[in-house]
Amino acid sequence: MNVDPSRFATPRVAAGVLIADAADRVLMLRTTYKDAWEIPGGYIDRGELPSEACLRELGEELGLSRPVGRLLAVDWAPHPEEGDKLLFIFDGGTCPRTRSPSFPSLTARSPQPSTSPLTSWTRSLFPA
Repeated sequence: MNVDPSRFATPRVAAGVLIADAADRVLMLRTTYKDAWEIPGGYIDRGELPSEACLRELGEELGLSRPVGRLLAVDWAPHPEEGDKLLFIFDGGTCPRTRSPSFPSLTARSPQPSTSPLTSWTRSLFPA
């Protein structure tokens, strides 16, 4: 049986983490290189597990180092210009409104340029 390999999808794979506050508002961020608000996350590097990508992205985008919880959802997102995407969404737990060891810097801030050269934020963490 001959099968044409070009007929199979070759998606880019991404992972994100869903973090909410006590009022069930979801943490969203907006980078300067995209026009949309998104949950923290990004593309998975070659050989990286989806959960590892979430940990890396939390550090890169928010300066956080915290465990990522269970897988909440897997989604297929076809896109005519960017190509197909396979998305993994993980539970990031609850974010307190005050500082804690898990969220040491909850105030709105920009990451150090050395840790995230492409990203600066115009975000509001959890508006009142």
